[in-house]
Amino acid sequence: MPYLSILKAHNLIEGVVASIFIVATYDVLRKTFKFSRSTSLMVGWFITWIFRKLSVNIYDFLSEHHGFTIPSFQLHI
Repeated sequence: MPYLSILKAHNLIEGVVASIFIVATYDVLRKTFKFSRSTSLMVGWFITWIFRKLSVNIYDFLSEHHGFTIPSFQLHI
């Protein structure tokens, strides 16, 4: 039966990491380093982007060397 992949493992990893780190970096930059809102968002976005790419590379490594996989969400049509 044919299917449409809605979210693949890379998308899920990036989404979860981004949703956690954008809030965490914003909060740390605002409270610890006393950055303004706009500066916190700008720097936080850049840090979050780095963590997103790093998390996908870690997932690829675990998948390749240890067989760790996350199933994708599929819509059967």
